[in-house]
Amino acid sequence: MMYGWTGKMLRVDLTKKKITQQDVPKELRDTFIGGRGINSRILYDEVPPEMDPFDPEARVIIGAGPFVGTLVPTACRGTITHKGPFTFAFCDSNFGGYFTPEMKYAGFDHIILQGRSERPVYLWIDDGTIEIRSAEKLWGMDTLTAAQVLEKEVGDPEIHTMMIGPAGENRVRTACVMVDYWRAAGWAGTGAVFGSKNLKAISVRGTHGIKVADPARFVAICKKARKMMLDGPRTPLYHRYGRLSNIESLRHRGGDGVENYRIPDMPESGFETFNSENIRQTIYTHREGCFNCPIGCGHCFKVEVDGSEIHASKIEYAPAGDVKALGIYNPKFLARWVYEVNKWGLDTTGTQNVIAFAMECYENGLITNTDTDGIELTFGNEEATIEILHKIVRREGIGDILAEGTNLAAEKIGKGAEKYAMTIKGARLHLDPRIGYGLMLAHAVASRGADHLKGTPWIEFWDFAAIKDEN
Repeated sequence: MMYGWTGKMLRVDLTKKKITQQDVPKELRDTFIGGRGINSRILYDEVPPEMDPFDPEARVIIGAGPFVGTLVPTACRGTITHKGPFTFAFCDSNFGGYFTPEMKYAGFDHIILQGRSERPVYLWIDDGTIEIRSAEKLWGMDTLTAAQVLEKEVGDPEIHTMMIGPAGENRVRTACVMVDYWRAAGWAGTGAVFGSKNLKAISVRGTHGIKVADPARFVAICKKARKMMLDGPRTPLYHRYGRLSNIESLRHRGGDGVENYRIPDMPESGFETFNSENIRQTIYTHREGCFNCPIGCGHCFKVEVDGSEIHASKIEYAPAGDVKALGIYNPKFLARWVYEVNKWGLDTTGTQNVIAFAMECYENGLITNTDTDGIELTFGNEEATIEILHKIVRREGIGDILAEGTNLAAEKIGKGAEKYAMTIKGARLHLDPRIGYGLMLAHAVASRGADHLKGTPWIEFWDFAAIKDEN
């Protein structure tokens, strides 16, 4: 009897239109705990180091661990693993939402993609029935519109989908995969790799269950874990502010990364408006959570732009840190920024990093108004930021260079532009490593480059005693 696992992997060759189901090898199950580990091994075995990330034979592996889809609190995470389009090395991206539990309910622990379709396609998984379907009418659509159209085509609003936008279609190297509208497999340029395969989306519907070995004991442990989470010192902050509470936690620790990381702390004038409480008071509507999550840090917002009301979900610290790096301290712009990057399918921090880099180049005369088609690309300029973002999505003018990501853009611009590229091993910064020695070390040895998630010493970030006093 298989517990936790479904025991099945799905292989899809988009060139040959070949679909194969196979057992997860026992050796992999015995050697690795779950999704990310098995993903990494498959990439290591099947993608040689010299292969280009956009090579048709390069693999994309989506994986879920044995807890996913069970009662374990927050067990919804999935990992997409591939060769990175801007690091040219191992890359993976983790995401939440509902897609990965649904993938397991459909019968699969892993999906392995290879090849390149001649025409745009999407993958439809309906329990054990798998089809490669035309996505030509979806191609060119933003992620929000395309997901709605796909739900109507399938005839089920309850399906769960990962989707790329025009940025991924155009192989913008900072493109991401949007999951269930508002969750993102960001950081790793995954959307560009999907686009290189002419793969617009994967949609899944599953009705099977997941077996556990000792249900009564398992339920008791899950209840205990849930209570521990609800009683955690940061949970009340996450309930009220979501991950935006990190604005205060990181303040005055040299982690704000203002104006392309040249200023360590947000100015007082900025903090007067750009703090978690004021952001909540200005644009907040409600909060929501991922599959089986008692924390619910996915806060939702709305803002009016050009007379129309737009909504954004899952605004967390990452995009808040991003707009600070652009020299912007406007809660309404934060909502607009999140809406724009998600709509077009861009990784928020990777996109900010290359725009902030371009702003410092512009300020120092390496980029001129001629290069930007007259856009005043200065720190704090909200409209210029959105205009450049759209140029990146379309690969238009200077946007074609910036779409290559910070390091490659610096090489193309030349004239010493590398000085303003805030990257480590080709990967963009998110948290300033000057926060502490532990984070410096984590950035230096992380498999993905400048990585604030793998090996991060959180004790350097948060004053838990102060948090307890606040509560």
